[in-house]
Amino acid sequence: MRCFPFWAILSGSKKRRVAADPARPAAGAVELGPTDEAPELPDSDHLTLGLNLEGLREACELVGFPYNIYKDGYRRDAWLPYKYKRKDHPEMSWLDEAYPGSHSLGYDFCCAVKAWLKANGHENKSICQVLLERGSKNVGRANVFYSHIQGVRLPETIKRMREGIAAHKDKLPGADESELFFWLDYTTLKQCQNDFDLPRIQQIVKQIGLTLAELDFDLQAYLTRSFCVVELLATVQGGATLLVQMHFLRAFGVAAELAARPVDAKTAKTRREADKAKIDGFVKAMPGGFKKLNATVTKAIKEAAAVIAKQFSASEIHLQKKGLTAYDATVVAEILKSNTSVTIIHLYGNKEIGDEGAKALAAALKVNKTVKELYLEQCGIGDDGAAALAEALRPNTSLTKLYLYGNNGIGVQGKQLLRDAVKGRQGFELRVD
Repeated sequence: MRCFPFWAILSGSKKRRVAADPARPAAGAVELGPTDEAPELPDSDHLTLGLNLEGLREACELVGFPYNIYKDGYRRDAWLPYKYKRKDHPEMSWLDEAYPGSHSLGYDFCCAVKAWLKANGHENKSICQVLLERGSKNVGRANVFYSHIQGVRLPETIKRMREGIAAHKDKLPGADESELFFWLDYTTLKQCQNDFDLPRIQQIVKQIGLTLAELDFDLQAYLTRSFCVVELLATVQGGATLLVQMHFLRAFGVAAELAARPVDAKTAKTRREADKAKIDGFVKAMPGGFKKLNATVTKAIKEAAAVIAKQFSASEIHLQKKGLTAYDATVVAEILKSNTSVTIIHLYGNKEIGDEGAKALAAALKVNKTVKELYLEQCGIGDDGAAALAEALRPNTSLTKLYLYGNNGIGVQGKQLLRDAVKGRQGFELRVD
């Protein structure tokens, strides 16, 4: 079975939407307080528009930005010719320091969209509006609100969106991805204007009735962005369905992670100080303020994570070279104590796992009866960790392969303990050198 981030669904209402005929955008934002009841946005409002993934491809082609994620996987000939280069936009130079070696980030896509709109006299329009005017059939009334951070490569975001569609077709408002019109900030908002109006965004989240939040492997990266936290709050308060993308490892350990690093919307950031001040003022005016917001978002994430953990059924765990720590290895170990589907585990190249992580895994191996292969090369393990693993190998009869080479802390004594533990076990493959 392939391993990729899993998706979970929280309780809430699911609304099916159909594409609407284009019309001119509404003139101006409705000024509302955070506790006021907002009127439903009409179909003529540009904030009701979304596009499907083919529409996103059209948008990339229009503004000259790379897009290479297709249904049949990676293909070199699938790259669109593109014109955007970060070096041509001095205002984006901060990305080189904030995201060293990065390219094709969401921030870059925003810049490409903004530059194209300006160059073509569309400063007062969104890309969705432009595509509609050009006759695109891939833009319609949004039926999925997509919440994410912009510091992720656009092809990676598209990949995660597509994985979500495949994993939860029965929970989405369409049987095919062509029927899913994503409210995506890059393409729905007017990028040449300050278009993220909080009350109107709050209302559109409620109207759409379904939010996909891209959390993936780094929950904290998402929670440090003020806009993302507010979008989750709007989803819960609006009674919308919340689908959360989160890596299964984070799902199993989310309670402990949030206990160690609680949601703190007050310290979350935005790129512009004015946006931060606006969001903070909005939250302070709400009943319960930041305390209520933090509690609401924490509860939503925990509930979503519990569902992800419950439906975890992969046969392989691929977490090699992920910068995992001893704590992460402990989470994997807790999974293995009750799991019966996993047979192969790749953890090599995580140098911070160390002896403590190895001990936790060893304890799990004493009770687990399904894991057959365990790869722990270059994981910072020493003699203590080797001794614990050797002890676990004696009662464990399911494991047939254990790789530990590259752990320079394992000396002659540790290696001998491991060899003695599997001595006489026909077909067992042990590599410690």
